[in-house]
Amino acid sequence: MVQKFLAFTGLTPAHVFDSGRTIFNSSKIAILDTSGYFVSSDFLKFKSADLGLGIQRRLTLDFDGNLRLYSLDEKTGNWTVTWQAMADPCRVHGLCGPNSICSYGSGSGRGCSCLPGHKIKNQSDWSYGCEFEYNLPDDDRKASFVSVDHMRSYGYDYQSYGNSTLESCKEFCLHTLICKGFVFIFESGVYRCNFKSQLRNGRHSPNVIGTLYVKLNVSKKSNVSSSNAVPVKEMKLNCSSLGKNTIQLDRVYKTNDGNKFLNFLVWFACAIGVVEMLCILLISFLVFKKPNNSGPEMQGYFLAATKFKRFTYAEMKRATRGFSEEIGRGGHGVVYKGILPDHRIAAIKRLNEANEGEAEFLAEASTIGRKMNGSEALWIEEIIDPVMMGGCERSKMENLVRVAVQCVEADTDARPTMREVVEMLLGHEDSHDTA
Repeated sequence: MVQKFLAFTGLTPAHVFDSGRTIFNSSKIAILDTSGYFVSSDFLKFKSADLGLGIQRRLTLDFDGNLRLYSLDEKTGNWTVTWQAMADPCRVHGLCGPNSICSYGSGSGRGCSCLPGHKIKNQSDWSYGCEFEYNLPDDDRKASFVSVDHMRSYGYDYQSYGNSTLESCKEFCLHTLICKGFVFIFESGVYRCNFKSQLRNGRHSPNVIGTLYVKLNVSKKSNVSSSNAVPVKEMKLNCSSLGKNTIQLDRVYKTNDGNKFLNFLVWFACAIGVVEMLCILLISFLVFKKPNNSGPEMQGYFLAATKFKRFTYAEMKRATRGFSEEIGRGGHGVVYKGILPDHRIAAIKRLNEANEGEAEFLAEASTIGRKMNGSEALWIEEIIDPVMMGGCERSKMENLVRVAVQCVEADTDARPTMREVVEMLLGHEDSHDTA
């Protein structure tokens, strides 16, 4: 844990306890605010390159072990790096595996290569590192050193000597089985040897001060000299066999289903809302539905109440040939000439207002039917246009209405013949003259 924090912040081990970053303290906190400023309780601070409000950001530990801050470009939908812990990716340890060298160039990026005398272990994955190139028999091998300039190997120091010569360092490593090599470096005014039990986290750069001496077993017949410096050559991976060496990881990612009870409440509320809407629509349909007054039941009721036959709109339209011949106008509509199916000529009034006019018409028809049956006195003023009342006698008008009503009886057998009609009209004239 401590080494991971060191890799991200660049702190040396001497500064670890001073900053409070230890494996014994897990109470430290860190905050990345909305403006892109990061601060932690162990004094680590940094800010985004696009410092400011209104930008969505994420802090991610990437696959290469580097910690980076990304900002979202809402126009393109791309995430851009606005801060990273390590500008040099080779400072993130373990990328190239053991017995390898990590080098970084601004144009070529990060590259890995094997230490002298070693070969890559897995052609498709550098994390496996490198291994010895040759396995020599015991009777034909000798220990020797191959140097790599501007090279450091971090970690796994089991011993360190100061104010030492190169030869004394070689001699010590040759006679120690655990020694895999050493770093010879000039610092603090003296030469120092850092002996390595493992060669890991190798970093090569022109800015690195120090030389790594790799301990190798070479053939006794070999002319390899410990003074030979081997240049670092980057090696490329062979991904053609990637499919054969691919290992499928058995991982199951649990998705967040959220609060099931809350989801149930939401769906229940939606169902109740749908039921309420259906009820409102049904009630509205029943309330505002226009009653059908042309059914057989209504026809029978109308005939029983008024003794008049009720015609449908289609029948009246056929009788008037589409309301084509107008013969008069009234207060609530136009009167047209029509011919009924039994060839009788009729005056058909087309109402302007279907609801109000029809109700008044039905009331008038009912009144006429009752009065003609003698249930009450005949009020001729309610039937005849008041304009006509001044130019005709009341008794003649009553007789005409009585004869007209008989002529439109629903029962054709009850209707008077033409002779009877003439006799009723003439009989009324005679009685009137005698009186």
